[in-house]
Amino acid sequence: MIEILKDKIKLIVVSFIAAALAYLFWSSLGQAAFYIFPAIVLITYIIELWAKKYKK
Repeated sequence: MIEILKDKIKLIVVSFIAAALAYLFWSSLGQAAFYIFPAIVLITYIIELWAKKYKK
């Protein structure tokens, strides 16, 4: 029972941290975040393709 309670508390703490980081992200970037998201996706996609190419 204690383990379940510890897991729930950890989940709540991580959720608050994620919410705080999301708030900081949106409040600092504002409208520019819509330009940052596609850039992040594109860079991640290129890295994935590069990793698949050299993994063989």
